[in-house]
Formats: sequence, structure tokens, C-alpha cells
Amino acid sequence: MSGRRLVAALALAATGCASIAPPRDAAPGSAVARCEHAFAVTEAAVAGAGVADGYGTRVPGYPYLRADRFLASFASAPLTVAERERLVQLMMTAGREAREIEFGNLPPDARRTLEAALAPGDPAVVLRECADTLRRADAGSPGFAAQLADAARVPDDYDTWKRVVGLYPLAAVPFSAGVRRYEEATRATFALPPSQLPVRGTLMHYAPSGQGLTGTAAAALLASSPHDPLGIPQLAPEQVLTLAWTFAPVLLVDVAGDDDRPGHPAFGPDGGRTVDPAQPAAYFRVAYTRVGREVFVQLVYTFWFKARPKTSPYDLLGGPVDGLVWRVTIGHDGRPIVFDSIHPCGCYHQFFPTPRAVLRPVEPTLEETAFVPQRLPAVEAGQPVTLRVESGTHYLQRIELAGPAPAAAAGYELVPDDRLRRLPYAGGTASFFGPDGIVPGTERGERYFFWPMGVPDPGAMRQWSRHPTAFVGRRHFDEAFLLERYFEFTISPGAAAAGRLQ
Repeated sequence: MSGRRLVAALALAATGCASIAPPRDAAPGSAVARCEHAFAVTEAAVAGAGVADGYGTRVPGYPYLRADRFLASFASAPLTVAERERLVQLMMTAGREAREIEFGNLPPDARRTLEAALAPGDPAVVLRECADTLRRADAGSPGFAAQLADAARVPDDYDTWKRVVGLYPLAAVPFSAGVRRYEEATRATFALPPSQLPVRGTLMHYAPSGQGLTGTAAAALLASSPHDPLGIPQLAPEQVLTLAWTFAPVLLVDVAGDDDRPGHPAFGPDGGRTVDPAQPAAYFRVAYTRVGREVFVQLVYTFWFKARPKTSPYDLLGGPVDGLVWRVTIGHDGRPIVFDSIHPCGCYHQFFPTPRAVLRPVEPTLEETAFVPQRLPAVEAGQPVTLRVESGTHYLQRIELAGPAPAAAAGYELVPDDRLRRLPYAGGTASFFGPDGIVPGTERGERYFFWPMGVPDPGAMRQWSRHPTAFVGRRHFDEAFLLERYFEFTISPGAAAAGRLQ
């Protein structure tokens, strides 16, 4: 959501979303009225301080709920009572987590003012109890399911007005040609033998410092995990961490300076966003994708770099802070199905399927489809996957299944990606991202030329759930059915009856 749309959403929340609010009995002085007021003043405080969390989106009319694209994909589908209850529960959890992050990031004066407005209770407790109060009030509405399905929609991260003003139907033609040239150049790079890839500095390995599982153990972990009514595997935090170590990639980076060392996002002495390369790290999260009625676990790793250094004053792509995002989609047997990657700007979306994922045939189109620079053989759980990374640009150059990293490899730690929503700052905390999900100060020169494609601030770094990945067409990295759009999947005979990918 753009900053403009976020402000509009908060304004609606602060006024009680009168035009789309569910029909609650909010008599003056009632618990419902007090809770609607509590949420309204909280949203006003968050908006006034500029600390709204950019993850996902608020659900208009339901201030206690938030949704991302995965959750929203269930909202409009026919659901049983148990399935809808679970969906609402997950949206309530997302809302509670976001509110706690926003409250924690409030400046001291704004926090004290909000505490006074919600006194005598603790704001977190007050809002948690109010979420339950409004949920009970809404549950009794006969039209709740239809209202929620209409409200729980995540807007795409494109500014349509820019496409209109920029004459998108005409501008898309040269942009599409540029995309094809990039794809051809990338295929040529991936076709080179590793020994012929240029090296500017020193090739350095970065390997996960933790211990993962073998293929059998990973399969057993997934097989033993219960599924909720929506079919989502229920993994405990320690299980997620174990799987994250199991599938964490090895980096082989051409290091020509500190800008090529993966590190920790932080605030610099001047308050600007930067990356500290002193300790290697990968920021990880668990995500999910849908294929038909099946839900599959994904693990997402983001490596942050201090900068993509400019090669000249006219370099449109260089600037502060850069990164590389790597995602693995895992079958129910613990084996990878397909890998894909972007940079945190949403740029350079590439797919690396195993034989278990076959590209669907596509008609000729200007729009960007699934770009596959390299197909991989079958990959087992725990089998090391090495990403060859170019110096400066941090482009992927090759994916290798070459065995464990050498003993001299630098070990990197895994850090939960949500830590970036609350980083130490000026005696308190602040999000690494702005309310629009974009990392302030990471603007690129390309924004002056690429705006007709409708991507807000193209080239800037972004928060999870805020990654448009196509200039021509519309596509987001976290779409629930993204893989199903582009790939067909093999199903073993023993699992065909259950419809489970193997």
C-alpha cells in the first residue's frame, strides 16, 4: 500500500469506518463503543507518529484484524464454520502483533498520551480484550462471513494512476523489450562455466552456522505436524528454526569490499538506515503457498548488504542498502519443490525448479512470466545449495549443488525477519521500514524513468509482503497461488488420492 493509501486507511479507522463498519450495537457507554474508541485513538496515535507497520494491511471495519495475501486468499472462498473461525483467529493474531510493534515504536511522549487515553489498563491488554469484545459482537452478525470476504482484500502494490498518466499500454512495449534483454544476458551468465565467471575481489563462502536435519528427519517433522482447519501446518517456533537451518543456503560471494558482506540492518549514527557487515547474518521467516487445496511450507531468507555501489554518477541502480532474497518451497516429504529469488526491491524475480515443478506453457505476451535461468536436479532436504553472488550488484550467477561449504567458510547466524520491525533506535525502537513498507533512504535513480510501470519508488528496498515483482503486468512475491500460476507439479501415485504433492 502506498503512503497515500495508508493515510486514507488510517483516517477511515479513526472515524470508525462508518461506511463499511459491520452493524454492531454500539450504544454510548457500551463495551463495544468503548472498544471502537480505543482502536480509533490508537490508530490516530500511530498515524500521527508515523510508526504504522507496513506488513500486510488493515481490514476496513474490523480494526482488530490484519491480513496478508495468503490469509486474504481464504477470505473469499467457501469456508466451513471451523475454517472461518481459524481464519479470523489468524487475522486477530496478525493484528495483535502489529499493534504491539506499533505501540513499542511510538515516541515516549506519544506513548504516554496513548496510555493516558486508554487508562487505567495497560494498552496492550486493553486492545487485546477489545479485540475479543468486537469479535464477539461481529460473530453474531448474520452477514459476517460476506462482510469479511469483502473487507479482507489486500490491495496490490501498484499505483494505477501512474500507469494511466504514463500511458502504460504504450510504455510497456519498450519496457518488455528491456526485460527480455535482461533475461537473455542473465541466461548467458548462468551458461558460463564457473571458472569463467569474472571475479573482482575474493570468493568467500558464507555457510549457516547451525545444524539442520537429514532428509528423513525433515520429512518426519513435517509429517508429524498437525494441520489446522485451513490445512496450514502447525509448526512450533523451534521446529521452524530447525527447518530454517536445514534449508539455509550457502553463499559464494565475490567480495570486493564491505558492501559485499551480508550483515545486520541497523540505524547509523545519523539515524539513517544502514547494514553492519561485522557479523554475517540471514534474516528468515516461514511463509506458505497454496496449490489447489494444499498448503506448503516455504522458508524465506534475506541477506542484507550495506550498498549496491554506484559504478558512475549516472548509475540508476546503485544506492544505499541492497540485498538478496532466497525462498525454498518444501514438499510434504521434506524435499524442495522449487526455489525462487528476488532482491528486496522486488526486482530480478527468478525461479529455479526441480524436476517436481514443470513450467506451464504460456501464450506470447508482453507481461513478465516465470523467468527460469537454471533448472535444478532433484534436491534432498539438508543437501547444501550454494548461491554464487556477483560483487557490487549482488546478482545471482549460478546455483550449485556442490556439497558442503569448505571448513574455512564464514558462519552466518539466522535472525527472525520480524526483528526488523523493531530495531534499537535513539533509546527506543523503530522499524527498519517506513509505513509504506519501503526502507527510507534507499531510493534509486531508476524511479525517475520507471514510474510509468506503476511500481511505487522502483528500486527501493521493501518489507516482506510489499514486493511487486513485475514491471510489465502485476505480480507479487507473496501471492498465495503464485507457483500454481506458473508451474504444474508431479504427484506420486501413493499420494494422488489425497492430492498431496510429493
